[in-house]
Amino acid sequence: MRINSSEINKTKATFVNVLFNYGTSIVLIINSIVLVPLYLKYMSLSDYGAWLTAIATINIIMLIDPGISSVCSQRLSKHFNDDSDKEFQGTFLSSFLIATFFMIITLCFGLIIASFVPDLINYENNGQLERLESAMKLYILAICLVPIYSILSSFLQSLLQTFKDNVINFLSIITSPFVIVVGLINDLGIIALALGILFPNFLRVVLYFLTVIVLWGRYLKESLITFSNLGFLSLFKDIKFLYLRRFSAITSENIETAVAGILFSTEIAAFISILKRIFVAIQMFSTGIATSTYTSLSHIFSGLERDRLREVVKNTIYSFQLIHLFGTSIIIASLGPLIFLWLEEELIFDYSFVLLMAFNVFLVAKLHLFNSILYTSGNFKSVAYISIGESIVRLTLTYILVSNFDIFGLPLAGIISSLIALFYVAKLIQEKTGDYIYKIFYPGSIYELTVYLLALFIGIFNVVKDSVFNNVLSFLLTTLLLFLLIIFSKRVRDLGWLIFKAIK
Repeated sequence: MRINSSEINKTKATFVNVLFNYGTSIVLIINSIVLVPLYLKYMSLSDYGAWLTAIATINIIMLIDPGISSVCSQRLSKHFNDDSDKEFQGTFLSSFLIATFFMIITLCFGLIIASFVPDLINYENNGQLERLESAMKLYILAICLVPIYSILSSFLQSLLQTFKDNVINFLSIITSPFVIVVGLINDLGIIALALGILFPNFLRVVLYFLTVIVLWGRYLKESLITFSNLGFLSLFKDIKFLYLRRFSAITSENIETAVAGILFSTEIAAFISILKRIFVAIQMFSTGIATSTYTSLSHIFSGLERDRLREVVKNTIYSFQLIHLFGTSIIIASLGPLIFLWLEEELIFDYSFVLLMAFNVFLVAKLHLFNSILYTSGNFKSVAYISIGESIVRLTLTYILVSNFDIFGLPLAGIISSLIALFYVAKLIQEKTGDYIYKIFYPGSIYELTVYLLALFIGIFNVVKDSVFNNVLSFLLTTLLLFLLIIFSKRVRDLGWLIFKAIK
C-alpha cells in the first residue's frame, strides 16, 4: 500500500465527517421538512401520504441494501492498517461484485413489486394510481444504486480520504431539492419526488467511480488480484448477519408510516411521517456523530488501541444524548404553532401521541448508535441476532397493540421493542469497554441529568397547558438550560475544546 496509515490524522478525518454529515443533514432536512409546504401546493395531503406509504412499504418488503458496505469498510480499514495490498484489493473487488449482484436482483424484483404496492394502500384518489406506480418504478431505479455507491464510498473512507468522499456525497445530495422543485413546477407531482432521489444517486455513482479509478491508479498501481483472494465466502458469512440487522433497521424506520397508510388513511400516514421527520431531524445531527466516528473506531479496533476505546465510546454516546435530548425538548416546546405555521394545518394527534413518538424516535436512534459502535469491532453476528429478535417483537407488538390501542399502538410497540434490544446491545458494549452498564446508557453526571429532567418537565408542561405564551416561554427556558449546561458542565466544555483543536 502506498499510503502509511500512521501519517493520517484520524481526529481530522472524524471532524471532516462530522462537518459534512451536518451539511448533508441540513440538505435532507430541507428536502424532507422545509419543502413539504411546497409539495402540498402541487399535490394533496392524500397524494403525498400515498407516496410516503408506498416507499415505506417497498423499503420493508425489498430490504434493498444488506449492509455490505459496513463489512467492507471494517475489513478495508484493517487491511489498510496492516499494509496488506493483496487483501485490500481482494476485499474491495469482492464487495463490489456482491453489490452489483444485489443491484440486479433489486432492479428485477423491485419493478414487479412496484406494480402492485399501490393497490395495498388505503388511497382514495384512484385517478393517481398510474402516476404513483410510475413514481415507484423510478424509486426502485434509484435505490438499486445504493449498494454500488456505498461500496465505492467505503473505499475512500478506508483510506481516510474523508474530504473527497464527503464532497462527492454533498455535491450529489444538494441537487435533490432543485430537481424536485423543477419537477413540481412542471406538474410532475409525486414523480418529481422520485426523480429527486434518482438523480443524486446516479450522480454519486458516476463521481465515486471516477474518484476510485484515480486513487487506485495512484496508490495501487500493481494488481495483486487472483480468484483465490477475492474472499466471497468470507464476506457472505458476515453479510448474512448484517442482512438480518438491516431488516430490523428498515422495519423500525418505516413501519409506522406503512401501517398507518394501509390500515387507516394516507392523510394519517402523511402526518405521522411528517411528525417523525421533525424528530428524525434531531436524530440526523445526533447520530451524525456515530457515523462520523465509525472509520476512526474501526482503526482503533484494528490497531488494538484499546486504551482509547472507552473514552471514544463514552464521548460518542454522550454527544449523541446531549444533542438529541435538548433538540427534542425544543421541538416539543413549540410543536403546535410550528405545525400550523408550516403546513397551515392543525395537529391531528393528541400531544400524548407526540410524546410517545418522540421517545420512540430517541430509543431507535440510540439503538442504531449502539449497533454502529459494535460494528466497528466486527461483532456482526450478535447484533444481527438481537436485531432480528427486536424486529419480530416489534411486528408482533404492532399487531397486538394497534388492535387494542388503535394508532397509539404504533409508538408503544417501538418503545417496548427498542428498550429490550438496547439492554442486550449495552451488555455487549460493556464487554468491550469494561464500563458499568448504567454508564453506557447514561455516561453523564447528576448535574446534567437534572438539566435533562428540567427540560423534559418544561416540555410536558407545555403539552398540558398548550398556548402561544407557553410555547414561547418553553422555548426560551429550554434554550436557557442549554446555555447553562455549556457554561457549567466541564464535560461539555472539554468536548467543545476537542472540536476546536480539530478545526485548528
